[in-house]
Amino acid sequence: MRSFFTRLPGFRLLALVCAPLAAAACDDAPTRANREAAVPTVVIARLECAADVASGAVECAAPGGAAPAAPIPGPGPRFDQRTVGGQGVYVRMASSGAAYDAGTQVFSFNATVQNLSNLPMATATGAARHDGGIRVFLIAPPSGSGGIVTVANPTGTAEFTAPGQAYYQYGGSIGGTDQGELGADGILASGEASAAKQWQFNMGGATSFTFSVYVATEMPSGALATVAPQVTSVSPATLVPGASATITGINFNATPGSNAVSIGGRAATVTGGAGGTSLTVTVPCTASGSVPVTVTQGGMTGRSLTHPLQVTQRTVGVGQALVLSSSTDSHCNELTATGAASRYVVTVFSVSSSPTSNTPFQFSADGGLAAPVQLQAEPVAEQPLRPGVSLQQGMEAARQRAADERHHWLLEQNRVEYERLRGRFGAGAGGTRTGRVNRNVVMGDPPLTRTFRVANIAAAGFCNSFYVVSATRVYSNGKIAIYEDDATPDAFKSSLNPTMAANYQKIGDQFNADMEPIVRTNFGDILRRDAVTDNNGILIALFTPRINTSFTGVAGFVVSCDQYPNDDASTPAVGGPYTGTASSGSSNFGEYFYAYQPVTPGTGYSGNTAENWYRTIRSTFIHESKHVASMSARVANGAPLEAGFLEEGTARHSEELWMRNAVDNVAWKANTGYGSAANPINVYCDVRVPPSWPECSANTRRPASIMQRHFTSLNNHLVAQNARFYSPFGPSQDDTGSNYYAISWSLVRYAIDRYGASDAAFLTALTNSTTTGVTNLSGRAGVSIDQLLGGWGLTLYADDHPALGVPSTDLQFPTWNLRSIYAGLNADLPSTYTTPFPLVPTPLSFGGVATLSTLTLRGGGTRYYEFTGTQTAAQLLRLEANGGGAPSSNLRIAVARLQ
Repeated sequence: MRSFFTRLPGFRLLALVCAPLAAAACDDAPTRANREAAVPTVVIARLECAADVASGAVECAAPGGAAPAAPIPGPGPRFDQRTVGGQGVYVRMASSGAAYDAGTQVFSFNATVQNLSNLPMATATGAARHDGGIRVFLIAPPSGSGGIVTVANPTGTAEFTAPGQAYYQYGGSIGGTDQGELGADGILASGEASAAKQWQFNMGGATSFTFSVYVATEMPSGALATVAPQVTSVSPATLVPGASATITGINFNATPGSNAVSIGGRAATVTGGAGGTSLTVTVPCTASGSVPVTVTQGGMTGRSLTHPLQVTQRTVGVGQALVLSSSTDSHCNELTATGAASRYVVTVFSVSSSPTSNTPFQFSADGGLAAPVQLQAEPVAEQPLRPGVSLQQGMEAARQRAADERHHWLLEQNRVEYERLRGRFGAGAGGTRTGRVNRNVVMGDPPLTRTFRVANIAAAGFCNSFYVVSATRVYSNGKIAIYEDDATPDAFKSSLNPTMAANYQKIGDQFNADMEPIVRTNFGDILRRDAVTDNNGILIALFTPRINTSFTGVAGFVVSCDQYPNDDASTPAVGGPYTGTASSGSSNFGEYFYAYQPVTPGTGYSGNTAENWYRTIRSTFIHESKHVASMSARVANGAPLEAGFLEEGTARHSEELWMRNAVDNVAWKANTGYGSAANPINVYCDVRVPPSWPECSANTRRPASIMQRHFTSLNNHLVAQNARFYSPFGPSQDDTGSNYYAISWSLVRYAIDRYGASDAAFLTALTNSTTTGVTNLSGRAGVSIDQLLGGWGLTLYADDHPALGVPSTDLQFPTWNLRSIYAGLNADLPSTYTTPFPLVPTPLSFGGVATLSTLTLRGGGTRYYEFTGTQTAAQLLRLEANGGGAPSSNLRIAVARLQ
């Protein structure tokens, strides 16, 4: 046994400076005592720590900022003024369970002592325990900020290096009672950690404090050496997150994977190593600076070595956007400090084009001594928020939802049938008039009465399953003939109902004056293939109660069957459903549109009355006419049908163009808002019906419900950050209301406004392309889908943001003023549109961000965060897979600076 203290014979002294709130909260070192005490043979300079009770932040450094040097194995480290053997050389203290009692003003934590030396502690012989155990004593009383801090529950006080020093004893005997912190044998063996002992401090109003401790213990004679892994050097000269690094030192496990490496407090993936003296790792994402590099093996964590680390810096100017184009680039970034009040919106989005895909992730940041934002991870059972609606609104929403869902199913079945008939009749021309033409197919001028085949869209193979109806022409002029099913109830038959007769007249006139030119200019000619189909120069619209009774929820439809010849040899009577004798018995072989009829007697706008039917059917009319033009172009070009999301999104554009070019006459990029009594346009008039609103009734195209359903579905996408549940690429598991129609519309609107020469140039190029979906959209925009999704997601929040002056074109949605529109909807219908703007990003302050887990992110989905405050330091943005590690290849980050 060797004795180092004249007052405490047999005890060896190890310096430790303690800060209670870190996971490894104390720093130890063999120390040189002051000259008033007997000087131990193992001496070293001490560290000092600062701890903040409220935040748990802690920072330790050697006095004067001296850098640590490598420990010297053998009988003890060499003493000189530059050598610092900190936490993790011969002993490690760690704390857990920190708590503060505001009533008693007592701050407490549980502290353990671990032996990292090659010799046992609390024993002189290595076999018998010493009654003094291990004593951890405070060199001086704690130094508090804002109050006087005292030790509340010391084991006792004694003279170690000065009189009256408080200490905590682990093991040994106190007043004849054995202490159990060192186990049954009372000895702390090499590598062993003690049981925890609670330390308590009376805060006296202080908010933070510092204190330094020594560890005194009996140890047997022998050469003292550390057995914990010690890092002696790190390369390269500057670490870069995601890159490889080499760590050199001693006491590493010879099996590389049995070592745990921490860089800047973050786990680094060990990729190799050699001889127990070197390890190769992948550098994790942690904030730039001189960061501690630490190795743990065999349950022991050695002393760290600080080393420079540099994260990729991103400078984003006010009004500018940054979209990162790979998951690798998105993994670890820092926004350069502005030194001023700043505001950023940060989005995490998925570039998967599958709407049902899911890419969970976590987002976090380091904050040094800054208090982390304490936010909870999202619950496991995530569900999108469903906005509240009134009973009447709920009924209308349910009808629209049912129609959209059925319409989506029909569109997908159209694709199946289209490919089947392409195989039957060949690609390109889609069949010619030399094929057999069924007698139900009309050639030349439209007759007064005729029969039609109505595809049984409830059947999977509806191109050969059909009903037969007889109908009478109620309008014929220009490029359209409208037929009314003879089975129409008398209450709605145009010959008996002047309102319906007038409605058909107005629909036909508006088709010729407004809709057909809009579709032809912006998409393509509805009659492009007329010469090889029925050659009659018209689109035929059939309004039939068959849709109301057999296809509940459907407002109107077109079928790809009509692009191919009818090869059925049968001549069935009115009725059905029938099955054709060949492949395309449903076909009328021409340009056809099928629509429902009103069913609610009386007048007014409650339910599906004739007036309300007219108010809503015209949007459906131009929507379906656009589908005919698109199908005609695809057949003529020998191309597959367009992807469902893009076909439906652009069909919603036909509705928008009708509103802008014919109903309300507002220009492209006019930043059109909600409307008002003084400016009776857009949604303001969509939600107002006669006779109470003469300013809207003065418009001859009103009443009409057009853009409200676009902005309602987009509201559902944005509210409560539902954007992570929904997708612009089709219906996700969470999108039970076909909100994707309008979500896709808004993505295409952003693409046109940002990258298009005009609506017509962009949309006709889309329609006439032989590619589909994401490939078609990004090809027409001339940028990657990453750039489109990132810019679109940022713009949905940033455009017309009150804090943003003049944004770049990447952050503009110039055709529509979303903030005006949603403020108007909130004012008019607050029970449905509950806030003036539906999208509220997760609020964050600059500095540390506790890990935020997002469990659901659909393909094309977006998650929003907003940083605000004075940015005095670079802000880390860490994107990882849920649970940690490199993010999925689907994930990207985009940033816009608003202030």
